[in-house]
Amino acid sequence: SYIGILWLIITPFIIYCCHRLFQYRFHPAISNRFWKASLALEIAVLGIIVINRPLTAFIFLLKYTDHIVPFALSTLTWAIFYYFIVFGYAFRIWFLRYKTQFSLEIEEKQWRAIINKTQWGHSWYLRHINTYGNQRWMAIRIFILYFIIVIAHVAIYIITFDNTISQGFLMLVSVPVLLFELYLLCRINKANDVFFLRYELNCIMIITLLALVATVTTTVLKMDEKWYTDLISDNVGVVYGLLFTITQTIVVLKKCRLLGQEPIRISLADHTKQKFKVNFKSMLHLTDDSNDFTDDNHLAVSNQHRERKYSA
Repeated sequence: SYIGILWLIITPFIIYCCHRLFQYRFHPAISNRFWKASLALEIAVLGIIVINRPLTAFIFLLKYTDHIVPFALSTLTWAIFYYFIVFGYAFRIWFLRYKTQFSLEIEEKQWRAIINKTQWGHSWYLRHINTYGNQRWMAIRIFILYFIIVIAHVAIYIITFDNTISQGFLMLVSVPVLLFELYLLCRINKANDVFFLRYELNCIMIITLLALVATVTTTVLKMDEKWYTDLISDNVGVVYGLLFTITQTIVVLKKCRLLGQEPIRISLADHTKQKFKVNFKSMLHLTDDSNDFTDDNHLAVSNQHRERKYSA
């Protein structure tokens, strides 16, 4: 019944929430909050609920086997999906912060630095746009760090076969990343937060901190020794994933007043192009036609052939 709830109730609900967010991806309130990163994090949440939690239930709750391979596999899947959420969330916060600051620098007359690439002024964000402001450049380096940490987490568990030590390593990695995320959140100006980005990220930060406290508590109290307390311990990740999903999707849509609104089917840029498409055609004539006018330089522009097209 536990696995049935995970697969038949919670999983479809998370997919539904992701679909709702995807529907509004062209709205400025969603497109400006790196919705693709949000959906990538939701895939990791589904990985925990669909793959890791059932596997953990078979091993720890049902005592299906005592072989080290299933234990290592359970630890590996947990490390893959959990650290993906941790580093993916940090990646998303960083670029939300970077994008906001970059826009502010442009508004503060730093646009000359973009025109003249040899003079980036005194702005750190303008000088490092090709490195720390480049998503591909950052993603490669974060992935390398992520890969090393996942391998280290699994290796520690296999060597020690002690869940307490592996959870200690998890905290050792998570706490500095969370402190960095908290610093970025504090640096986001609330006055410029027109799409409630800070509100969403603050909610996720609170949920993450509570989940870490719950994880430490269950580890210290050794709640994995009995099946009924182990069930509570295992559900920390499930509850966290569920609240994480609701915050990134339903709460965001409700806060931005998009629930119940008709989704935008195309991007704002394409919508603007289609609605205000203007095609000016100027034809030069050196003719004495009565419908034409000619200036002193004999430059004629035909009124009959001058065309402006507006299409919705």
